[in-house]
Amino acid sequence: AWWSMSYQIPEGTGSASVTYLRKDAVYDPAASGAILVLDYAEDCRALQSSELMSAESHLVFEQAGRHYAAVNSNICQTLAWAPVANRGSLRAADFTLVAGRACSAGESCPDLSANGAPLRFGFRRFVWGAPGNVIGHGIDNWTVTVWRR
Repeated sequence: AWWSMSYQIPEGTGSASVTYLRKDAVYDPAASGAILVLDYAEDCRALQSSELMSAESHLVFEQAGRHYAAVNSNICQTLAWAPVANRGSLRAADFTLVAGRACSAGESCPDLSANGAPLRFGFRRFVWGAPGNVIGHGIDNWTVTVWRR
């Protein structure tokens, strides 16, 4: 019971980015408490062997219409299942804004405090290869752990 994904690299480019947010993976700091750190793990496997095509994996979350991706990523390119993402103790400074409106001066972006909007977790794939390449990979054992203050 793992998830298989395939991406076709658009013509005129060498990469594509896709974000998946889970409907049921929500944490509300206002109701459950401020977030101290986040731990993230997943297993991944490539569906075809190639040194020229790869997928990069990031923890991502949506908060107040903005998408934030973990700065640290892992490469998924082995044909066997491997724990490609195992990031612990991620703080607000370990994420970068990848979609949505820019943050205002003095605004906490992201806001993991008890005043922060709810977070919906998922993952982001950045894939690269030659235009037209189809890059497939699988994901399993995806987990996010929220540690509170």
